[in-house]
Amino acid sequence: MFLPILFNSARKWGYISQSGEIVIPPKFLYADSFSEGLAPVATEDGSGYINGAGCFAIPPLFGEAYSFEGGLAIVSDNNGSRGKYGMIDKSGKFVIKPAFDNLALPSSGLSLAAVDNKMGFVDSSGKFRIPPIFDNADSFDECGWSCVKKDGICFFIGVDGKTTLQFDCESASPFYDGLSVIARNGKSGCVDRSGSLVMPCVFDEMFNSEEGTFAVKREDAWSFVDWSGTPLFDMSFDLVSSFSEGFAGVCRDGRWGYIAHDGSFLTPLVFAETWDFYHSFAKVLSVDGEMSYLHSSGKSILPLM
Repeated sequence: MFLPILFNSARKWGYISQSGEIVIPPKFLYADSFSEGLAPVATEDGSGYINGAGCFAIPPLFGEAYSFEGGLAIVSDNNGSRGKYGMIDKSGKFVIKPAFDNLALPSSGLSLAAVDNKMGFVDSSGKFRIPPIFDNADSFDECGWSCVKKDGICFFIGVDGKTTLQFDCESASPFYDGLSVIARNGKSGCVDRSGSLVMPCVFDEMFNSEEGTFAVKREDAWSFVDWSGTPLFDMSFDLVSSFSEGFAGVCRDGRWGYIAHDGSFLTPLVFAETWDFYHSFAKVLSVDGEMSYLHSSGKSILPLM
């Protein structure tokens, strides 16, 4: 697995191996992780996709390019701030032409699409199957439900566009493992698919932090609870991120580190920024602006210059 990294000396992105060896030299304005054998990168000419040898498999003809998933990727045309989004296959051919202000990969057979500040859902040809009438919407979740908002009212629809669930709330997240975070009267809690409260709306903010946990905020302090609302540990932080591969990023006084479910620290709070773990590696940024990787064992991986 190759790891994208910013080389401070060159101010360009390249790739290192898991041992820190430079495998693709720094020559990109930005580089992302490999997915399905290709990685999106940005150059002065535009964005495209490289293979494991560092050669372009899809030329840099796009304004923006995102990772492949299921043989498809979202890209924008190279038209500056007015660029439109479409979808390509791994040959670089458009399967949905760039015609949208925003576009997501398909979920339950439909892709979330935005035009003229409204959102709807298109099929694999780019034709709207659920018209763009919503002020806000999420991609369909694991059970084929989407949380949408229209005229200030928040509710869920199915892939047929019909309402599946509606209840009194200001906002709601997509369902994950059968639970959705909602906001009601300025406070956040959690409901199941029947609309019944699983956790009362008592938190100032709340989000699903993955791996059976929720991040909750009370009086400007963030902590973690399990699905019953029981705290994971007796500590709070200024900011937190979701768990990934057993660890979550946590921050106090502008310094980040990683914590495990049991409250033990993988690293002290010493980083300027941290990212999620992926295949046992997480990107980190030092306070001096040096980028490196951290293994889930706690070992640091630096580029071997």
